[in-house]
Order: sequence, then structure tokens, then C-alpha cells
Amino acid sequence: MKEKEQWKAFKNTFPDYKGKKQDLESASNHIKDYFLGAAKQYNDVSIFHHYTCAIDTDSISKVFSDVREHVMVTKISMFV
Repeated sequence: MKEKEQWKAFKNTFPDYKGKKQDLESASNHIKDYFLGAAKQYNDVSIFHHYTCAIDTDSISKVFSDVREHVMVTKISMFV
């Protein structure tokens, strides 16, 4: 997909985005804030985020490892 088409798809998905046009950091922060805002409706929800590329297998492995560790620590702490 060409960059212009990708940006159009992003704007269609997040029409309320007001950041810099085609700025990765600004767009990434918008997505993070979107999900953090949605999670506020739930109490006692722990949220953490990673910036990654799904085709970077090392990065995805790190994300899955961090999530697995977080779940295990959270569940173990319930019994301590």
C-alpha cells in the first residue's frame, strides 16, 4: 500500500485525529491515547503499551513476553 493510501486509511479509521499530517510519532500517540481513553471506563484495569511493527518478529516476541509476564505477575499477586 502506498504511503498516501495508508494515510487515507488512517484518517478514515481515526477521523478525529488532529495531529501533524503523516507524522509517525503524532499518529502513534493518538492511537495510544485513544485506547487509554477507552480503558478509563473500567476500574482496576492495568494498561501498558508498546510501539511495534507487526512484521518485526523480535519486537512482537518482546510484546508477547511482556504481556505474558504481566498476566502472570497480576494473577500471582492475587494469592500473595
